[in-house]
Amino acid sequence: MSPKPKPKSPPSKSKPKARPAGVSKAPAKRTPTPAPKPRLPMGWIVAGGVLAVLVIVAIIAASSGDGGSSSAGGAGAPPSAELVRNTKAAKVPLLDAEGVATHIHTTLDVEVNGKKKTVPAYIGIDPASGKIAALHTHDASGLIHLESAKENDDYTLEQFLTVWGMPADAAGRCAFFGAASPCTLSVTSKDSGKVPLDVKLKDYDTLTLTVTSS
Repeated sequence: MSPKPKPKSPPSKSKPKARPAGVSKAPAKRTPTPAPKPRLPMGWIVAGGVLAVLVIVAIIAASSGDGGSSSAGGAGAPPSAELVRNTKAAKVPLLDAEGVATHIHTTLDVEVNGKKKTVPAYIGIDPASGKIAALHTHDASGLIHLESAKENDDYTLEQFLTVWGMPADAAGRCAFFGAASPCTLSVTSKDSGKVPLDVKLKDYDTLTLTVTSS
């Protein structure tokens, strides 16, 4: 009889290596929890929204204030006492903006004892208040602007000179133009020749005012 084969011994199980003394088991790794995002207080959010609305309203108001009729400048301040006094004496309206119903331009040349006198800019205009008389100048060229809100409105050279500041008395007029008193004032029109001081202003006409000391 042949010898019986020896039974195979089961594979030996390897024993886990002993942990060195004093070494504890490593803790399991944890996934870090993301930090919560900071939130603005509700009061701040509401205040920010109100501020944004106020800024938008202010921008719209400023934009609308720039449009419309042309004016002399700012607004809010009262017109100068001198301009109010002169326009009342001349019976010329003081407006918030240039009128467009009547629009006439007349050139004025002034000569005092043979020397040319400049007609100043901004006669009848108060930039601080934005008020503008129906008779005024924009520059020192001598061009008079008749710009009225009334159709077919007319004014005279004497009224313009009064808005400028010319007094009503004879001696005061000489002093206003820098001439010795007594003096004479004469006016010549390019279109009509010799005319009185209260000549009506006409479009495209040129008036020469001559002041001569006696």
